[in-house]
Amino acid sequence: MIAYQLSVFAEDKPGKLAHVTSVLARAGISIRATTISTSDTFGVISLIVDDPQRAEQAMTRAGMTVHLKKVMAVLIP
Repeated sequence: MIAYQLSVFAEDKPGKLAHVTSVLARAGISIRATTISTSDTFGVISLIVDDPQRAEQAMTRAGMTVHLKKVMAVLIP
């Protein structure tokens, strides 16, 4: 199935993941899946959420650099 993945670019510092999740929580958005990768001082937090367009807007308003793209999702029971 096709899903939309949000990629949030964040400095690798304590509290950054908490900030991302708090923005989503305040917007009433649920996280379905996530991965995090880091390289030196920056990382990418990849998220599948229940309302990707609203999540992108909320994170952009919060000053985050975010990219939304289509991905293939496989559901495993």
